[in-house]
Amino acid sequence: MTDGKIWEVMLKLRVFTPWMVLKELNPPSFLRQYVKRKIRSLINAQVKAGILRVLNDDPPVFGFPGESVEKIQRKCNVCGKAFIPVQDSDQHCSDECEREYRKRRQRRAVE
Repeated sequence: MTDGKIWEVMLKLRVFTPWMVLKELNPPSFLRQYVKRKIRSLINAQVKAGILRVLNDDPPVFGFPGESVEKIQRKCNVCGKAFIPVQDSDQHCSDECEREYRKRRQRRAVE
C-alpha cells in the first residue's frame, strides 16, 4: 500500500478517522497492521506540516482546513444526540443508549 493510495483516500473523504481510511482501502488481513501504521504515520506527517487539522481528539478525527466534523457525525438511534462513531458499526452515542436499545428490542421480541 503506497502513501499515494492512502493520500488519495484521504482526499476523497475530506473528513475522516483512521478506521475510515483503513475501511476504504480494504487491505488483505495479513497487511492490515502494516497499513494501519502507514496511515497513522502519514496522518501525523500531514498534521505536522499543517496540511491536515485535528478536528476532534477523542475519537481522533482529521480533515482539511475548512472542513467540519459534522460531515461524519451520526444521530443516536435512542436519544437523538449527534456523535462521532468510534467504529463503523456504532449506532449509539454511549453504552447507556446501547443498553436501552437492547432492552427495547428484547421487549418487542417478547410481545
